[in-house]
Amino acid sequence: MARAPGDNQTDAQPSGSSGYRAKLNPIASEIRGKRVLLVDDSIVRGNTSKAIIEMIRECGAKKVYFASYSPPLRHPCVYGIDMQTKTEFVAQDADEAAVARRIGADKVIYQSLDNLKKVVKAAATFASRQRSSAVV
Repeated sequence: MARAPGDNQTDAQPSGSSGYRAKLNPIASEIRGKRVLLVDDSIVRGNTSKAIIEMIRECGAKKVYFASYSPPLRHPCVYGIDMQTKTEFVAQDADEAAVARRIGADKVIYQSLDNLKKVVKAAATFASRQRSSAVV
């Protein structure tokens, strides 16, 4: 899939909105008959995910898997970041199979919270070592 020139991010729009079609250009000849893995930073309401999955299916994908490198988002941010209310989260009170059904994927794969913590700790350790070795 290719983004339109100059596009940095897809804005959250209701499912079925034509905005996705203007910003994302799936190449049907590359998708037809294949199993496709889509990866995004998170799945919040599921509108964007659902619309993109529909586009990929229209191109003839055999299976569509959706991976998020964040754990399931189920609660609003308590630090004041503008996030939806709890009832708007697609993963609220839902397991991976239920989220997959809601967004139209064959399977949803989330990063586990434990693995995310491990990666953040490892990155912090690496960055600390880089700063220490750079100081002469």
